[in-house]
Amino acid sequence: MKSYIYLASPYTAYTDEGKWDKDLVERRCDLVFGCYVNLIAAGLIVYCPIVSTSKADKMLGRFTPEFWYEFDKPFLQYASMLFVLKLPGWEESKGVTGEIAICKKRNIPIVFLENAQ
Repeated sequence: MKSYIYLASPYTAYTDEGKWDKDLVERRCDLVFGCYVNLIAAGLIVYCPIVSTSKADKMLGRFTPEFWYEFDKPFLQYASMLFVLKLPGWEESKGVTGEIAICKKRNIPIVFLENAQ
């Protein structure tokens, strides 16, 4: 069975005033989508939770970040590698740090990708 690379990046963003930062979220989505396209164009098999679920998140009224953390965990089980796109905020992202911790526990190799933009 072929496995896949799990592409992680930060998603959730709030302004300094604590409000949902739609502009930053959309920018993050655009950047991770660009990375995803480049990886699949290179012939890699990639699952990216942001690419797969961000539109559903908007359509369904935005579930909590905790909902998506749990939703994405099973996808890490069969991943052969974790790629982390180092967008600003990746080190503070609860989602990304959680994905890294799961992969370390399961001995899944982790590759950190620099943000090209």
